[in-house]
Amino acid sequence: MRILPTAVFAITAVLSLSSGSAVDLETATEKSCASSTSCSTCLRKSGCTWHESLGYCEKGCGMNGCGATKCASEITTCRDCLNVNSPAYGQYSWSVGKCFPSCANAPADAACYPGRYVEGAMKTYESSD
Repeated sequence: MRILPTAVFAITAVLSLSSGSAVDLETATEKSCASSTSCSTCLRKSGCTWHESLGYCEKGCGMNGCGATKCASEITTCRDCLNVNSPAYGQYSWSVGKCFPSCANAPADAACYPGRYVEGAMKTYESSD
C-alpha cells in the first residue's frame, strides 16, 4: 500500500492542532446528539438528525443513513412526511391527514402509510424532485 505524502500531512495537521481542539469538538458534538432522547431535543442541537425507528439522534448522516431534520409534529403534508427527499427523510408514517412518528402512534381504525425506512415499507414514496 502506498501512502501519499499529502494525505499523511493532512492527517498530521488535523491531529496536531492545539490541544486536539478539532477532535475534541467533533466528539463533543457527537456526544451531545447521542444524549438526546426525543426528536425535539435532538433537532434543537446543531447538526443533529433524528432516527425515529431507532429512537436515536446522531450528528449528520451515519451508518443508518440520514435521519430526519424535522419532527413529525412539524410536518403538514403527506409528501413531506413520507418522501426521502424531504426533511423527514422517510422516517415517519401518514394517517388521517397527519404525520405520525410511526403507525403505532396513529389511530388503530384508520389506514396508515409508513415511510420508506420503516421495516417492510415499499419504496413507492421516493421522488426524483
